[in-house]
Amino acid sequence: MLSLLAALAANMTKAQEVSIAADLVSNYIWRGEKCGDAGFQPSVTFDYKGFSFTAWGSTDFTGDAFELDLTAAYTTGKFQFALTDYFVTSDVNSQPYFNYQAGAGHVFEGTVEYTVSEQVPLGLSWNTYFAGTDDTYAAHDYSTYIEAAYPFTLGGIDLESRAGITPWKGAYADKFNVVNLSLRAAKTFPLKAGFALEPYVELIFNPAANKAFMVFGLGIR
Repeated sequence: MLSLLAALAANMTKAQEVSIAADLVSNYIWRGEKCGDAGFQPSVTFDYKGFSFTAWGSTDFTGDAFELDLTAAYTTGKFQFALTDYFVTSDVNSQPYFNYQAGAGHVFEGTVEYTVSEQVPLGLSWNTYFAGTDDTYAAHDYSTYIEAAYPFTLGGIDLESRAGITPWKGAYADKFNVVNLSLRAAKTFPLKAGFALEPYVELIFNPAANKAFMVFGLGIR
């Protein structure tokens, strides 16, 4: 996986597009789970002829949560196929990065996404852990998250609704369950040099865990 990402990153030196972004968030909530407190989340993406390579990070201001995700993806027509290496630790100073044994902080995921059309921008995704540390469960649970997302605009505000389930026992729940119901509202304000400022608010429910969250974020795109 690492060699694949390195090779793709090398090819990205001739990329047609490079984009950077950063977010400040009041809480780090992902797929209905709290993964950190208020923090900073930078990213960089390289695109080249349907291929992309993204490095995304998250560090909370208490220093208790650190994450680095590397994603290689290919988009063709209405489909996108992706491989992601998630590295998560609560002690970045003592946790070695280049240790890929189960329990060492890395988890690998395969993703397939499908978008219906430009007119009906419903997005469907299937995401499965296939190697590495599968959260608190055994490495072969193949924890899976399935999501439907629909973006729309109302009153000049960009909205996106999401519904996510897990089909079996794994990192998200101990059986089939609904783990994420969310609605995000954002407004984009253009800045100089092609950047934009995007404040957003997201309301998130996790019925399986009996949890609810309200997150404020401020992004630069």
